[in-house]
Amino acid sequence: MKLWWPLAGITLLGLAAWAPPTKPKVAKWSVILGGDMDGYLSPCGCTSPMTGGLRRRATATQELSFGDRTVILDNGSLAGGTSTQEQMKAQTAAEALRAMGATAIHFTSADAPLGQGLALSMQALSGNRLVTDSVQGGSVTLKQLVEKGPFLVSAASTDPTALANFGGQTLSDDQVATDLVVKAQARQRAPILLLHGSHVDAVRLATAHPKLALIQYRTTGNPPPKAERVGNVLLATAGEHGKSIVRLIWGPKGFEAYAVVSLGPQFADDPKISRIYDNYLKRVDQANLLAEVPRRETVAFAGSKACAPCHQTATKVWQSSAHAHALATLETKHEDRDPECVPCHVTGLESTRGFMSKQETPQFAFVGCESCHGPALDHSKSPATNPLPKVGESACAPCHTSLNSPNFDFAKYWKRVQH
Repeated sequence: MKLWWPLAGITLLGLAAWAPPTKPKVAKWSVILGGDMDGYLSPCGCTSPMTGGLRRRATATQELSFGDRTVILDNGSLAGGTSTQEQMKAQTAAEALRAMGATAIHFTSADAPLGQGLALSMQALSGNRLVTDSVQGGSVTLKQLVEKGPFLVSAASTDPTALANFGGQTLSDDQVATDLVVKAQARQRAPILLLHGSHVDAVRLATAHPKLALIQYRTTGNPPPKAERVGNVLLATAGEHGKSIVRLIWGPKGFEAYAVVSLGPQFADDPKISRIYDNYLKRVDQANLLAEVPRRETVAFAGSKACAPCHQTATKVWQSSAHAHALATLETKHEDRDPECVPCHVTGLESTRGFMSKQETPQFAFVGCESCHGPALDHSKSPATNPLPKVGESACAPCHTSLNSPNFDFAKYWKRVQH
């Protein structure tokens, strides 16, 4: 049995004292909540330390496991869209969740637009772990209920209309919750509802269905640091983009402990999940998705070397910065062909005259001067007649977003590259 007590952030729901020594000890269960990745299979951004990712999640899940007495629940939304790359992500996530022993994976109304073919592929890759009760019957068979240990698990979307494309009958979240409670009582199990809905929706359902044991809902940002109840119903969320998981302990009197576990670098990458992720990157490379990035016509780029003769001091500052080696940081992680990562690590990917590949355009294989100042071939030939505009914080904004660089402070960062 893995030790959970050293983890920070554990909030006792308090509740049950240890049974007297003369009575047999009741086995406890570990319930681990994740999901709402929206395509974030791996940590993304330039803020250190970055958090999240399936590889770390697998390691943390193993450390928090009680062996066979573990329930691993994923609240779905595996992909962030329907593009070819997002389809690959959904398949990769389904395969990885199976490898880490997921009990149930919610197939949500956000996953439905991927289509019936992808749903069948995901179901096979997940080992038949996809679950929803928002649609019954139809062309793709998904589980409506999953039973393990003391729990009966179902899943619902607050807006099941997207699932109507799968045929069959769609049910409201209220109908799903009603059905779950009835069946859980008949089987003497604790009902858990995975909900593709907001905190407001979770409160509404908890109020209407007080015999639910747990509702896992969807939210932006981080999970609440403390447990929340509506009556006897525990509400919980793993937060956005797979950056955290929530670990619950179930004992004789219900849920006894709640812990938010941030998936930082204290968790090593799981080898098995790393192989699955590496295969995903190979698929992205082989499909040459980088070549499909939309481009627009611009004036010509010159390359940072052309700036050096007139801007020697600025060039030295740039050469010692992380910007000058931005693509190399992706190469070490084999992400240098990923069209979601490369734009902020090279010069001019959005242009028909910028970065194409390291082999074709090595002069743009980094974040160079023109990444901020714009294409400068005309300026390099005739600076006086083709001046470049001054740039400031707005030049940083496209890459240093609140998502990729949540701690970005222009005044602080500017000191590192001031020239």
